[in-house]
Amino acid sequence: MKKSRVLISLAKKSEAEIQIAVAAVVTGCKDNVNFEFTNGELTTLTADGIDYGQRLSDCKSGNHSDITIKNKSKAKVIESYRVICTEINRQHKGDTEILQTSGATLTADSLQKKSTDDKPVAKGLKGVAGAAATELDVKVDVIAGLTEYGTMFACIEALGAPDDANLWPKTFTPSHHTTIGGLKPATRYMLSAAYVGSDGKTLAFCSPILVATKLL
Repeated sequence: MKKSRVLISLAKKSEAEIQIAVAAVVTGCKDNVNFEFTNGELTTLTADGIDYGQRLSDCKSGNHSDITIKNKSKAKVIESYRVICTEINRQHKGDTEILQTSGATLTADSLQKKSTDDKPVAKGLKGVAGAAATELDVKVDVIAGLTEYGTMFACIEALGAPDDANLWPKTFTPSHHTTIGGLKPATRYMLSAAYVGSDGKTLAFCSPILVATKLL
């Protein structure tokens, strides 16, 4: 049985995603009694995150020197994030609830739950930041005989979210895609979906994914 763990790499993330991920860990770990960072990991990540945000602002003009400095700051904050997330895993590897309080992103296999029934699970769930910073555009694959009855999307702020998608706020659409509004900017959300059967009942929710709204 696989144990829960958080992702330690931001190398493939966009600049906005890096800022969101760093801010989430800084917020989640600050005054968090579940973790003890004796080597200053949180202090370092906080400082590197602030520096990276400033360097991003400085390089908007496209100046080559500013971009070079920004890239060095980016590499530094990515490394600081790797160090603190490695420590988060070391201290509480396997405890999903405690790991979620850190603000770090859990791996997909940590979030996946085994289904004990044979109800069709939604396939191809995808979510991206919407046109507004308070929206997410979401969709699932079209499967004949299932999506024709509609789709139920469940979405909740990632930090402190319960594992059961049935407990999350839900949005129904008679189609297979929709826009979920009323969310917080620059915030990570857990997203799941379930097809709706011909009897109007929601079928099994799929394994959740993590998506983030845009910065303002």
